[in-house]
Amino acid sequence: MLTEHNIAFFRSTRIFSAGLLLGIAFLSGCASISEQNAVKLATSGKSASSSALSTIFATDSEYESAMEAEVFFHSYAGVGKPSGLLDDWQQVKTELDARKAVFSRLTTVYAAFGDLASSTAPEEIKSAIDGFDKALNSYSALVTTARPLVPESTSVVVGNIASRLLTVRKGRLIRQSSVIIRQQLERLLLLLDNKLVQEEMTSFKENLRGSRLSASRLLMKNDLLDPSPMLNDLAADSGFKAVSDARSIIMKSAPLKRGVDGVMAFRIQHRNAGLEQRGYTSTRQALRALIDEHKKLEKGEPVTIDELQQIVNELHSISNLLSGRNQ
Repeated sequence: MLTEHNIAFFRSTRIFSAGLLLGIAFLSGCASISEQNAVKLATSGKSASSSALSTIFATDSEYESAMEAEVFFHSYAGVGKPSGLLDDWQQVKTELDARKAVFSRLTTVYAAFGDLASSTAPEEIKSAIDGFDKALNSYSALVTTARPLVPESTSVVVGNIASRLLTVRKGRLIRQSSVIIRQQLERLLLLLDNKLVQEEMTSFKENLRGSRLSASRLLMKNDLLDPSPMLNDLAADSGFKAVSDARSIIMKSAPLKRGVDGVMAFRIQHRNAGLEQRGYTSTRQALRALIDEHKKLEKGEPVTIDELQQIVNELHSISNLLSGRNQ
């Protein structure tokens, strides 16, 4: 889909498996792992990935709703479906679907990581990490033009580790899993830092906003929209409500029509503008926070989730705003 890629990503993927094995090799001499901290991190990781997933679903729904306005406007004008924009939409939707798969698998990974920390479930963590790796590789293939330069797939590495899991101490097993998850998060963060993906989504949404405004104006002109809810919002502090024939009064007055059109344009073009980008940015912040907490866990340091929880709350807020806008 894209014609450029992040050079740092390919440098990191070239040495991913080697770094993974080296990281595992030195683990036996590290400080002891706190199972309680591991459970805390797993809970926060699951919450963060689940919140990011909800934001992606809400973004997808928002784009689809905006595309309907685009199709309506072009069909009304008798110019057929906007094939170019539909192609752009398909590209964006494909990226969103692949990103959904990644974060869905990541949610599963953290659920298995939590089970591992609170009990002993080596096969579940192996299967979860393997599934996350496959989804991550699929996403990488979609947003970059060259194939990942990984000499040995993570699934093979994880398989080799899994064969020894039942014979190692639980603390070492948790640390090994944390190293793998962290390095996969670092790969994912590099992919999401790709400016081309962000710019494509932003420019696409800006085009859709214009079409949604045009469609709304057309519906208003043809007596198909009732401005009463907007008027009620404007008068909410006074406790007043729009009169039953408000629309007919507005349509007879050029100044009133301009006023209503101005509010409509503001809402479509500016109200809650950039929610999708905020969700994308918050998701990257969550990944960085998770990476930092994994490093602490692996060093035997206390895990702190205050910053991560704030990011999760932000993702919840964005998802709710997007979902509410599509109801």
